[in-house]
Amino acid sequence: YACVPYAITRACIGVKDGYCARACPVGCIDTSPDSPTYYIDTLRCIDCTACRHVCPVGAIVSIWDLPPDELDRERINADFFKH
Repeated sequence: YACVPYAITRACIGVKDGYCARACPVGCIDTSPDSPTYYIDTLRCIDCTACRHVCPVGAIVSIWDLPPDELDRERINADFFKH
């Protein structure tokens, strides 16, 4: 990774307000209508942390700081962007 990679955790589920995506200057946060959460494309993220500052539930976490029950979120976020 060129920057600190982040993942959006399960805390986003049920909130999904989109503040993070609107705050991202490089557009690396996306979702789909049927998805319960947003996702971060770690390959495009520039580690500006703008998304972290606007998330009302603290759902955006460095992958190195993911709690044990959220370790799968790195893969889930990355998989969303594999088209």
